[in-house]
Amino acid sequence: MAIKKSVFTPEVFRFFRELGRNNKKVWMDANRERYRTVVVEPFRKLLDELAPFVLELDARFDTTGRTGANFSRINRDIR
Repeated sequence: MAIKKSVFTPEVFRFFRELGRNNKKVWMDANRERYRTVVVEPFRKLLDELAPFVLELDARFDTTGRTGANFSRINRDIR
């Protein structure tokens, strides 16, 4: 059995700690690529790996990971 690398690296937690201290659009805009690299891409990979098991539980689950009804838009409404 292959050893799996953790999805939730220290950098993920560092990103969210910094976001908590800098919860402003300007900061997020400056760190958007980092967010994609550190949070979104690994999380999507995890979702891809889990999708077959989730669909065995219930085939009605949406496992597409599309933008919209899920995690991928961190600041949808910034009013």
